[in-house]
Amino acid sequence: MTDQLRAARREALSETALSETAPTRRGPRQRRLEGRPGSLQGGTRPQHLSLRQPARLLALLPLLLIPLVLFGCHERSNRHDGPHPTAYASPTEFQWTGDLISYDALDEYDWNTVWDLVFVEFEAFDFSGVIRVQIFDDDFVEILDETWVGYGDDVLIRTSSAAGVSGQWRVRITSDDLWGDLALRFD
Repeated sequence: MTDQLRAARREALSETALSETAPTRRGPRQRRLEGRPGSLQGGTRPQHLSLRQPARLLALLPLLLIPLVLFGCHERSNRHDGPHPTAYASPTEFQWTGDLISYDALDEYDWNTVWDLVFVEFEAFDFSGVIRVQIFDDDFVEILDETWVGYGDDVLIRTSSAAGVSGQWRVRITSDDLWGDLALRFD
């Protein structure tokens, strides 16, 4: 009998050794949690938010989107709910005028001119907001880059561009919350 008991013990030990090295369905995280309070063996599994629980993620999605809607996602585009400026161009003159209310836009114009430099005049009444004016010559070299900030005052600003190549010029006017009766002239 002693031989039979020894054989039975060896067999039991070898099965235990095999079961410890054999692959199981439990992952390493589950094995680490075994024997702890709230683990898989002795209680309920701790609740976690994971990608394997899409219903919970979908339930939280509206809560995540609320701050974006309220505080962010400002996309720069031309406003269509207020007055727009008008532009006029001839070979010797360019004008951009308007009585604007909270105007946010990026306006670009092609201007075919005979000049190689221009004098710039910006006149505004009750001007507030920010306006940036850029001019690029026929070789697309920037010859003017001016930014003006208004605080509800009347202004008259005169300046000139650097020398450039006459021909097809690009005028870029960037407005940020622009208010007032404005006139921008190049000649």
